[in-house]
Amino acid sequence: MRGEICVSAATLLSLVSMLLMIFVHVGQINTSSVPKRIAMARVNVSEYSAALEISFTDPFENIYTTNATAPLGVKAGLRSNYDFGLYSYCAYLNTSQGTCGNMTIGAQYRPYDAITSDMAANYSRITQALVQDTAFQSSSYLGESTKAAYWMLLLGTFCALFATLTSVSISGR
Repeated sequence: MRGEICVSAATLLSLVSMLLMIFVHVGQINTSSVPKRIAMARVNVSEYSAALEISFTDPFENIYTTNATAPLGVKAGLRSNYDFGLYSYCAYLNTSQGTCGNMTIGAQYRPYDAITSDMAANYSRITQALVQDTAFQSSSYLGESTKAAYWMLLLGTFCALFATLTSVSISGR
């Protein structure tokens, strides 16, 4: 009787893990209100201009865009929040207004590149000087790690599906 309990528990855990991983994948490609809040990483830059003003004692105006539909990466201005996922990244002015970049399988986590590509040239030069020689600026290091993590998560999803199917067929005998 104990073996049946172990197999049943393993089946249940495999099923739950597979459903959670599918939810993560769907949440990354669906832009409706509930799953769009699922992100691998979230970068809040809403107080960045205030920090620059304190550091340099100069006003930093027009660093943020007011157009929620402005394309990403064209130096149109910063958004308040950047959400990075498995397939793309999105930038939001507030909790409901924002836009997303192109979806790519195994999108790399490159927050420095994404944020500075929205800044005007003079602000991106200041940012480069502030975060020089940090892991945050090392986009190739962060990007390669997250690309590998994506493939491992996808492999884990398939392994959980396989484990669920095999344990169901074994317990059905």
